[in-house]
Amino acid sequence: MQIDIREYQCNRCGACCKHQDGIIISLNDAHLLARRLRMPLKNFVRKYCREAGVFDVFGHGPFRGLAIRTKKGVCPFYSGREGCTVNEAKPAVCRLYPFNTIHVTRASLLKMQRKKDGDCYDSCYIFSIPDEGVIGPDYEALAAHWIRMETTREYYRLYGDRWQEDQAQKAIASGARLSGDPKSVGLYARQLRAAFDELDRMNEGVLLELFADKE
Repeated sequence: MQIDIREYQCNRCGACCKHQDGIIISLNDAHLLARRLRMPLKNFVRKYCREAGVFDVFGHGPFRGLAIRTKKGVCPFYSGREGCTVNEAKPAVCRLYPFNTIHVTRASLLKMQRKKDGDCYDSCYIFSIPDEGVIGPDYEALAAHWIRMETTREYYRLYGDRWQEDQAQKAIASGARLSGDPKSVGLYARQLRAAFDELDRMNEGVLLELFADKE
């Protein structure tokens, strides 16, 4: 059973903003946040970011990338009273959460949240989804995000700690251009769907083996 992403409702508990070791972002995300805060990109990266090991949606990695530094797990742009203070420029992973992987089930999501915050999802729509139900991500948004992450990864592969403002801006432009191109997003989205289908087949095979063992 696959549930459309639009059927998930956030209850604005702030759990996803308060329990993070780091928030993985692309250079494009950093650019949008720096512009929102009216500061140069280089200054934003130095003040708010750290190097991070990034995994793609299929679990490959780690690759070199960026993450927003958190303090005791709390995002620097989160306010208990206001919520996200940079909402209009928030990173893609925040917009996609919890659908920033290709295989999320209701049971796995609830287990993750209960481990961190108790039963913080009691009032959410997710409780009407069966335990084994797969919560379907927005493939187009997920594909666009990972195109940007790939351009970021390529930048760090080439330049590492040697910050090159011009090259960083080129990477940002490249990621934005590719993720806005219906052909490139469509192609990557099809790849994500194929991987998702493969995961389903693999999981079905594992379940069949378990039942066979019981027999």
